[in-house]
Amino acid sequence: MCRRYSFFSSAAAAGRGLNARPAEFFNWQPQYNAVPGAWMPVITNEFADVIQFFRWGLTPQWAKDDKMGLGMYNTSIQKIKEKPAFEKIYKYKRCVVLSDGWFVLPHARKTPAKIVSEPGVRVHLPGNGVMCFAGIWDVWGDGLNSFSIITHPATGQWAKLFPEMPLLLNSAQIPVWLYKGPAGNAQNDLLRPPVHTPLQYYGVNQKPLLLGINDPSVLEPYSPPGQQHSLF
Repeated sequence: MCRRYSFFSSAAAAGRGLNARPAEFFNWQPQYNAVPGAWMPVITNEFADVIQFFRWGLTPQWAKDDKMGLGMYNTSIQKIKEKPAFEKIYKYKRCVVLSDGWFVLPHARKTPAKIVSEPGVRVHLPGNGVMCFAGIWDVWGDGLNSFSIITHPATGQWAKLFPEMPLLLNSAQIPVWLYKGPAGNAQNDLLRPPVHTPLQYYGVNQKPLLLGINDPSVLEPYSPPGQQHSLF
């Protein structure tokens, strides 16, 4: 699963590589430690040439209230295929989520005071390039735009670190995913774990992340004092 991720790059610079420009009049600040409920940059299949800022945590139009979305920050491929409500959203409302990397926090459900000195993990692309997660989005009420990151079972060595991971799209897949019409075979073919993704990782301190620290310090490499920690 993806409970924390970051995007601190320039949205304008990232958009140039995707033929998209940031939406105007949105006072967005870099997020080093984004949590569900944060407003984050996405590109939707409705406006594939604009980077918009939606709330992380999908609140579907059929939700009773807007709090529901805070628990729907991830949507598995399996759920999209098996749950008619999510299949319909996927069919018409797909998006790309911009990210600089995501965090794996083994103690994400514990309070910082109860956490032992065990590192979390930051996963990123070589060279710290911008990565694109596949996502779905919807509009609730009078105009609450929100999204969820699509996940799939981790494969290979990554399965030793976490059970699920975000569905990553490469540059050739992004225009297919952002096709404005309803999803068809081309989009369905992308709903599967990538054959190979050139990812890198290193240990980070979980406590600042769980305390909500949102500055570059949360990206610093970390190992427990006096220990040589092996992540694999």
